[in-house]
Amino acid sequence: MSSKKNAPAELSETTEKPSKPKKGLLYIIRRVFVTFALIVVTLVVGTTAFFITLHFMAESSTYRASYAENASIREIAENLPVEGDLLAESEESENIQENGFIQLSALDAEMLQINPDYVCWISIDGTRVDHPVVRGDDNDKYINTSFYGEFNDLGALFMDYRNVAGSLDNIIIYGHNSRQGEMFGDLHLLRNKQFFDEHRIITITVNNNIFEYEIFSVRLTNTNDPAYTVFFDSHDDFYEFADNNGAPLQGSQIITLSTCVSRGNENARLIVQGYALSGERTFGY
Repeated sequence: MSSKKNAPAELSETTEKPSKPKKGLLYIIRRVFVTFALIVVTLVVGTTAFFITLHFMAESSTYRASYAENASIREIAENLPVEGDLLAESEESENIQENGFIQLSALDAEMLQINPDYVCWISIDGTRVDHPVVRGDDNDKYINTSFYGEFNDLGALFMDYRNVAGSLDNIIIYGHNSRQGEMFGDLHLLRNKQFFDEHRIITITVNNNIFEYEIFSVRLTNTNDPAYTVFFDSHDDFYEFADNNGAPLQGSQIITLSTCVSRGNENARLIVQGYALSGERTFGY
């Protein structure tokens, strides 16, 4: 006896496939917004990367130019006679002494020929601070003018223009903070205690005379710091200034080196101060 098997009801009946919901206006707006946002982000990231690349290329070019110039100046200095003076008569020498003939060292004579604003040579052992120092008619010129008189964002090391006869108790020298260490970039090394303990002498060379300053203060500060004081009404005022800045020997000439800290804060500064070990004045004019 045979039996008929009926197909399952769900297979035997025809079923309709569910239709896809229509995409509404809100969905379209979201897609457009997301696409637009992605385009904007891509443009911003790409533009930022482009300008950062340009910035580092420019900075690298500035550094290379400054490095090449400083290397050239140091080579000139190293090849000059170590002893003996040169008799020089030139307009360039007037910024040291207003006489017709003056006795200059070979280094001073050569540097003055390159730049009449030259005043001294500064160096700090263990760092790349080994440069000539100039002094202009203001504190703006050498911010972006090199020792050779060329435009360069790293400029030159320059003494405060106010440091003239009668205002030499606190000699201030400014220099840019280069990440690669040029100019005053290596001053930041002195914030390390071990490095500071091993490299505490600032050397100033003027006319074959070597003056040493022992560093007594390295600190982060700002442009309003009293360390930038140049004029003092009396010796007592200077003694008070020296004591307030932590100088261990009152009455000695102080040297203050100043450099920027970061581009984020235009007023932030790192200053390094030293006092004259010999008690003699580096500049007598």
